[in-house]
Amino acid sequence: RIRIEDIRNDEWFARNYTPVKNFECEDVNLDDVFAAFTDPE
Repeated sequence: RIRIEDIRNDEWFARNYTPVKNFECEDVNLDDVFAAFTDPE
């Protein structure tokens, strides 16, 4: 059986792979529902 770790390390599965970029979320006051859902991003 193949393991997930083996798949991740296999060269074939890594082609055209772009890792997810971490991003910082802005602090949004969740008490203001309108502001939380109208973020321009």
